[in-house]
Amino acid sequence: MEILLKEVNNSDIYQIKQWIKDIEADRYMSRFYPKAFDGKIEDTGVYLWFVIVAGEHNIGTIWVERDNIDTNEATIGIFIGVKDKLGQEIGRIAIGKIIELSVKKWKLKAIRLNVRKDNQRAIKCYESCNFIIVGEGTKLNSDGQFIEFFEMRYEPSLIYD
Repeated sequence: MEILLKEVNNSDIYQIKQWIKDIEADRYMSRFYPKAFDGKIEDTGVYLWFVIVAGEHNIGTIWVERDNIDTNEATIGIFIGVKDKLGQEIGRIAIGKIIELSVKKWKLKAIRLNVRKDNQRAIKCYESCNFIIVGEGTKLNSDGQFIEFFEMRYEPSLIYD
């Protein structure tokens, strides 16, 4: 099955919101969109955001974002919104594609992410994409619960210059 990344447009937002509900994403994620997303898709230069297409079907979303336009580090976010597409290595392929694209476009030196410690499927996926655990922490979620997480980091090789 071919995996493609298609730029998110405003008409994709409804589908993304539906995926969040369908997979109860709030149980294992704290963010579902790039930080700079304010309800309307804009080219701010700080994020690249895509719908993940598996075969002919939109099945999830992935983004990479910088804190500001001048930084050479970024944060990645991803979720597969169709339950029966989980565990098929689609996320791993999509992560590889967005890493290659963002490193080339922005000359990134590092990509980071936070993942809940109890999300073993995601941790294994990230490790298979050469992310390593570099730290851990606890944060308070919107329900007042403390969530333990790992900070993971990927440092691309110099082959992308």
